[in-house]
Amino acid sequence: MRCLRPLLVATSLLGAGDGWANALDHLRTKDDIGLNKVPSSGISRVLVIPVRVGSGLTTSERNQLESIFDPAGGVGTFREYWQVNSGGRYDPMPVLVDPVVYTDRCPIPGKTLSNCTFSLNDLGLISSKGLKTTLEDILGRVRDEQDVDLTQFDINGVNGTPDGYFDGLIIDTDMYSGIGFPLAALDNTAVVSVTPGQPDAGATGATLTAGIVAMIPPELHEYGHVLGFIDLYGGPTVNDLMKDIDSTLGAFSRLQIGWGEATDVTGDLEIDLPPVLEGGTILRFGSAPRYVLVENRGGTQHGIYDESHPGIYVYSVDESELPTDPLGFIDIFNRTLYLPNQDPPYLFVNMPVDCNLGSRTRPGTCALAAENEGRVLTHASGESVGFAIRRGATQPEGTIHLSIRQGTELPPEIPSSTQPDAGTTTTPPSEEPSQTGGCASCELATASPLALLALLLRRRRSCSGSRWS
Repeated sequence: MRCLRPLLVATSLLGAGDGWANALDHLRTKDDIGLNKVPSSGISRVLVIPVRVGSGLTTSERNQLESIFDPAGGVGTFREYWQVNSGGRYDPMPVLVDPVVYTDRCPIPGKTLSNCTFSLNDLGLISSKGLKTTLEDILGRVRDEQDVDLTQFDINGVNGTPDGYFDGLIIDTDMYSGIGFPLAALDNTAVVSVTPGQPDAGATGATLTAGIVAMIPPELHEYGHVLGFIDLYGGPTVNDLMKDIDSTLGAFSRLQIGWGEATDVTGDLEIDLPPVLEGGTILRFGSAPRYVLVENRGGTQHGIYDESHPGIYVYSVDESELPTDPLGFIDIFNRTLYLPNQDPPYLFVNMPVDCNLGSRTRPGTCALAAENEGRVLTHASGESVGFAIRRGATQPEGTIHLSIRQGTELPPEIPSSTQPDAGTTTTPPSEEPSQTGGCASCELATASPLALLALLLRRRRSCSGSRWS
């Protein structure tokens, strides 16, 4: 996979007539579901198509795809990852079809088997609607050669009912990987007949439309784009799936898409805070545009799906820094990508104060990880929020007691006797990050639940750093 350099500006992915917007609107609005993103609540059925040029999937590739996209779900799967991150609000059931293999031709217009790849630099291909042609070719072969009725992939929409758009579309391909292609924004919307044996999209009137598609790997990050999330590369550290594929979504992202709830803190408070991925609330200090979020990023689900150190996380958010230009992923004319965290003064969205990826697995950096560790809350600018917090010990089920006081003095230490714990270590052993170093040589069958999904994804990465992926 060829890595792309991070760039700056993008055109709108919002529907025509939506006008000017800021970065939050792409997640908050529902009127562009179908065309520019997929539903993020309810049950959806996601079509997953392996596509290869020249030869088919290896046994290893097939096994990995079957493990990740197991429709039954379970630990380490695509389906459970999104169930957990959404707090049970979203349930995407993947359907992995047989590979579509091109052995004697290339589906990309003007390309041959020797150069059957495409990139964002192929302006001629995009302007001639070559992406549309390619995707329709792939979908048509799935429909006709595998006798797949495509209507099964439209069971959800704005109102939770079928709307004529794919509920989710993932292409695992060697022609291009690591991108969420905004087909509609590039005027390459794909439309196909849903009935096997009816290749003419207008023959029966029964059609299905794709306005955005995830090209993988990596699976989870690219599908985040399909849901409406934007890249957070560049600038300060961001502990979020849209920056780092070994992370879950941060508090800010989940709130914006409606996958979390916030409790506003206005005075002194004693609270038992369950893990946020297991139903715990997010605490909010202040109000838009500038506020601080606090959450318990720990517990069993965090241990499975996130490699950052478990504990209490503090996020500084300044919505006033969000751009108000037309929003999306790409400015095709300038060949640039939209990265909101690229340049000063930065967004400081999802960024735990004093956190960086190099230290995220050590206590006292990204998280308040030790019993009785405390912090005076400040905005990313350094200005006091007017509150200070102190955490108790981690209870067996992952709940952490939090003492909150107004002012700049830390609350008194919390007696260990009132907070049952196995000791004074940061977290129960089950929450400790994997020490396998990625388990690069271990077999999937013996991988621990903690490392399973991350292991599958890391094995499939071939470049890293800032990229539209």
